[in-house]
Amino acid sequence: MPFGTFCPARASGRQISNADIGSGANIAKAKLADDAVRYLLPPNAFLTDATIAASGVFSALTFANAQAKVARSSIQLPNRWSSSDITVKIWALTTATTGNARFVVSYKSVQADGTTASEDSATLLSAVPAVASNIFALSETLSSANFADGDILGIQVDRDPDHADDTADADVLVLGIELIVSHR
Repeated sequence: MPFGTFCPARASGRQISNADIGSGANIAKAKLADDAVRYLLPPNAFLTDATIAASGVFSALTFANAQAKVARSSIQLPNRWSSSDITVKIWALTTATTGNARFVVSYKSVQADGTTASEDSATLLSAVPAVASNIFALSETLSSANFADGDILGIQVDRDPDHADDTADADVLVLGIELIVSHR
């Protein structure tokens, strides 16, 4: 059936079938998007010992180069949770133009009855951009383990500038932390 052709099934309110579209064609369901829920946790969504400051039009968590800092937040997993993995992405910038920024993301999933479903951590490491104050992302997939519908997922983000892998010799400003949760 050519685009724009009258479809009797649509007009009558019944489901469209292969007979409505002509020979040699089949109706198939297509996944049109990744069907993920994306949570962008802004700096003010965190309980933190890092400084919340402005960076141009952005608010940012300042993970100082001088000492280790921690930020914590939580979300509730969606009701149609499929036990897929969760991707965590840290959006950041720094005035350092060489070296690596390193963060550790610890997470704990707790069920409605208080039972710990899953607890683990992941290291995010990325070279900083060669141009000062360019935004960059550090990304890692968190194992889904035993997450379930409606669990509360606690997230803790740490930067230890004294760690041997963290070689960016400037503060790292975190503009937001994105959690990408597939739920189908």
